[in-house]
Amino acid sequence: MTKEEVIQFWLESSDKDSQTMDHLYVSGDYVWSLFIGHLVIEKLL
Repeated sequence: MTKEEVIQFWLESSDKDSQTMDHLYVSGDYVWSLFIGHLVIEKLL
C-alpha cells in the first residue's frame, strides 16, 4: 500500500466509527459512544 492508501483507509475507518458513535449517542448509550469517539480520535491522529 502507498502512504496515501494507508491514510485513506484510516480516514474512511474513522468516518464509519464516527457514524456508529453518533448512533450510540442518540440511543443513549453514552459510555460506548465515548469509547468509540476515543477510537475515532486515535485513528485521526
